[in-house]
Amino acid sequence: AMIRTETEAGVRTLFTSNPPRNMMTSATAAELDAAVADALADPDVRVLILTGGEAGVFIRHYDVAEIAQMLDAVEAGLVTGPAPRADVPVYRLIDRLLAADKPVIAAINGIAMGGGLETALACHLRIAEAGPHVIGL
Repeated sequence: AMIRTETEAGVRTLFTSNPPRNMMTSATAAELDAAVADALADPDVRVLILTGGEAGVFIRHYDVAEIAQMLDAVEAGLVTGPAPRADVPVYRLIDRLLAADKPVIAAINGIAMGGGLETALACHLRIAEAGPHVIGL
């Protein structure tokens, strides 16, 4: 499992960990989306916190190798148009976060680049840990 959860006093914390670099992939996004959906549906959960499960890394970036595979598929003609947003795990996750009816906090505990920062930006509130962490698009 790439997502570890802890619940205490109505707060569900979701820790994302995808070693070795903690990149977002479609599999990571799907698992995180399912964990977010579960937390939003649980009446005992009042607040969600998303954070990185590896020291110094929130979500490093979307996996560039996976992006390259998608581009290769488009160039080969295997993809002829955009998939519905709900069929793309990372878009489904982002849309679920944006529409969440409970507060969602990104506890940025390290590097958050590209897809990592996009995930944090979809949360209601972002709090970054002090440190020499790179955050950007």
